[in-house]
Amino acid sequence: MSTDCANNTFLQRKIPNNAATILIVEDEDDLATLLEYRLREEGFTPLIATNGDEACQLLDTNVGIDLVLLDILLPVKDGWDVCRFIRNHTEPRIAALPVIMLSALSAGKNRVRGMECGADAYLAKPYSVKEVILNCHKMIAERQERHRMELEVRSLHKQKENSTATRQMLFHELRSQFTVIGGLCQRLLKGSNFQHEKAKRKNYLQVISHSINQVSELADEMLLLTKLENTDHSLPREYCRLNEIVTAIMPVHNQTAQRKMVKINVSPLPKQPVRLHRLALKVIISSLLDNAVKYCPPSSDVSLGIIISETRIRIVVQDQGPGIPLKEQQKIFTPYYRGETIRDIHRGTGLGLYSVKRLSQELGGEIRLTSAPGEGSLFLITFNR
Repeated sequence: MSTDCANNTFLQRKIPNNAATILIVEDEDDLATLLEYRLREEGFTPLIATNGDEACQLLDTNVGIDLVLLDILLPVKDGWDVCRFIRNHTEPRIAALPVIMLSALSAGKNRVRGMECGADAYLAKPYSVKEVILNCHKMIAERQERHRMELEVRSLHKQKENSTATRQMLFHELRSQFTVIGGLCQRLLKGSNFQHEKAKRKNYLQVISHSINQVSELADEMLLLTKLENTDHSLPREYCRLNEIVTAIMPVHNQTAQRKMVKINVSPLPKQPVRLHRLALKVIISSLLDNAVKYCPPSSDVSLGIIISETRIRIVVQDQGPGIPLKEQQKIFTPYYRGETIRDIHRGTGLGLYSVKRLSQELGGEIRLTSAPGEGSLFLITFNR
C-alpha cells in the first residue's frame, strides 16, 4: 500500500468527527443527494441548501454547522457571495468555518478567486467524491484540534489568573496575620506595662498563637491547592485516623469559638483507620469548622460528627448561622466567592469552601449542602471506604 493510501485510510479510520454537521450548498439535486448519502455513510450529519440565500439563513440559525461544501453557480446568491458572507460574519464561530468550493468552473483563475474569498479548498467538477470526503475528515479534524487547543489555552490562562489571585490573597492574609503578631510582640517587649496585668499578657499571647495557627493552616491549604493545579499530580492515599486529626485541630478551633461564645460539640469519634489523605482531611475539617464558627452568632452551637460504616465515611458539620440562600449555594464553592450578606462583616480569603470541595473531589468524595436563610447550614461529605 502506498504512503498516500495509508494516510487516507488512517484519516478515515482514526479521525473522530463526532457527528459533525456539514452544510451542502448545491442546486443540482443529484449531486446534493449523492453527497448527502456519502456523508451519512461517513458518520457526518448533512444539511442541504439549494441556493445561496437559503445557505446564509441556515448559517445564521443553525449553531452546529462545522463545515460548508459550497457550489459557486447558485441561484439567488452565488457561491462567491456566500463565501464572503461567511468570512465577514460578525460571529467568530461562523467566520472561521472551513469552506470547500465545488464548481464546474475551471480551476486556475477561479481557484485563486476562491482563495481570495476565503475558501480553504477548491475542487473542480467532475470531482472525486472520495476526495471531498477526505478533505471533510481532514478539515474537521483540524477544526476540532484547534478548538481543543483554544480551550486548553483558555484553561491555562484561567489557571494563571487563579494562581496569581491566589498568591495575592495569600500574601495579603499573611501580611495581615504578621502585622497582628508584630504589633502584639512589640507591646509585650515593652514588658513593664504588663507586669501586673497577667490577663492582658495572656490575651495577647493567645491572639499571637491563634494568628500563627491561622498562618500554618493557610500554608497547608495553599500547599495542597498548588499541587492540584498541576493536573499530573494526585493526592496519594494513606492510612490515617480521623479521631487523631480532629483531636489535633480542636484546640485551635475551640479557642476561636470561645472568643465568640460559640460551643463546638464533637460526637464520639471512630478510631478505625481510613485510607484517604491526612493533610487533606485536616484542611477539609478545619475549613468547615472555621466557616461554621465564623458565621455563627454568639451563644450558638456548631456540631461535628464523623460516621464510618462498612462502605462509607461521612463527615458532618452543622451550624446555627444565618443560612445560605439557594441562589448562592453553588457559588460558595467557587474560588474567592463570599456571600452577599456577609462579605462586609467577616474577613476571609474566599478559598475555604473551594478547598473543601476541591480536596473532597480529589479523594473521590461528594459534598452536599442543606441550608436556608435563618435555618443554619449542614455540610455533609461522603467518601467511599
